[in-house]
Amino acid sequence: MQLYPCTFEQYAAVAATERTMFDAVVMSPPWNAAAGSPGSRLDRWLEHVWLAWRLLRPGGWLVAVVPDSVASRSDAQYQQARVFIEHHGSHTPLPACAFAESRSAVTCRIVRLAKPLWSGRPEYLLTTPQQPAVRVERPVFTGAAAAGRPVQVWSGGWGGRDRVVRYRGRCVACRWLPWGCDDGDNDPRGVLGEFGAGYSLDPDEYGMTRPQIGLCHRCGNDGEHLRAAHQHAVSHWTQPGARAP
Repeated sequence: MQLYPCTFEQYAAVAATERTMFDAVVMSPPWNAAAGSPGSRLDRWLEHVWLAWRLLRPGGWLVAVVPDSVASRSDAQYQQARVFIEHHGSHTPLPACAFAESRSAVTCRIVRLAKPLWSGRPEYLLTTPQQPAVRVERPVFTGAAAAGRPVQVWSGGWGGRDRVVRYRGRCVACRWLPWGCDDGDNDPRGVLGEFGAGYSLDPDEYGMTRPQIGLCHRCGNDGEHLRAAHQHAVSHWTQPGARAP
């Protein structure tokens, strides 16, 4: 571990100049829960999140503890932040007692953001990469692996037979990274764990055509997220024989 005796703003400025990039950032940016208190900067956490976002490599993750007001404040700055957060990930409330040990009664949320691997086609429209498979001892499902090793093969099948896994895209609800095995065994209780693409929305099952929509098993088991994902998916699907929008 290396310590830097400076502010995060100072470090980020140097890192940007040196083009230092990170696969993940986990942070608890400074914010003041007492609205209107003397000298308070309720937007300081936003500044830190934007700086951290710029330091992420494509496919990288950012996780931050932020004020609960990110879900409800109506001023322009917070509305823009909320749109950005919900486009690139999610924000979920922490339990009211999350900081009880520090004798703090503040209410907070966890923001999870995933930086896109590429621009253009939305990553929740699943694809099946055809690059040559990279042999690995055990598959890795990080954003960096999705960018550099989207097709992996390892000896994990019955009797030591090879299995192939491919990066499929992002979950439409939370931007998690679904991967799928060529043998169709995408059970989250198996090697894929929470990265299995088995809960993704298949247009064929709804009598529609066009791409599968990524959905992780957590969101697929959440009624609200599932309904929202289906509504989003329908906007990309067409009836058989209909002209694509």
